[in-house]
Amino acid sequence: RKWVSKTVRQPENKSSIIYHGVDATMEGSRAPREIGGNNEILIGCLARYEPRKGIATLIKAMVIVRQKFPRARLVIAGSNPYGYSGELRELAKKLHIEHAVDIGEFCDTPHAFMRKIDIFAFASSSEGFGIVLLEAMAAELPIVASDIYPLNYIVKQNETGLLASPDDDVGFAVAILELIS
Repeated sequence: RKWVSKTVRQPENKSSIIYHGVDATMEGSRAPREIGGNNEILIGCLARYEPRKGIATLIKAMVIVRQKFPRARLVIAGSNPYGYSGELRELAKKLHIEHAVDIGEFCDTPHAFMRKIDIFAFASSSEGFGIVLLEAMAAELPIVASDIYPLNYIVKQNETGLLASPDDDVGFAVAILELIS
């Protein structure tokens, strides 16, 4: 709105902002799951495999999460245009949690992916918008996201999710543990 006002010289009150949206009608419903106990806890992320998406942060956070909840697993799906998934597998192996980190292929059915997980985590350090957060919200998932704009515009701290600093694996672990607890 500010850019249009400045560039086109149109008063801000003469323009409207139309936000991104997603189809909130899910193909089937998410089966309610009790988190914790003897159940596996699935923390999921849909993102392109590249450093700025913060997947390494989530893998590191899982070391801490699994200390309290050993049945927690990180499930990731995304495109791999730069071959970065290999580095992520090596990181999980180095941290001795490769058995608890599933690094999958591109997922063209985000609704189906969201129905299978318990918590959505998105540790990106740079985003144009973060439409995947809307998809997680449409699936009624608890969310942990990076405290950066525009993600912190979509996810409001303690209202629609929890926020952690990007690249802060301890902060993400604490937020995930709070949601599990």
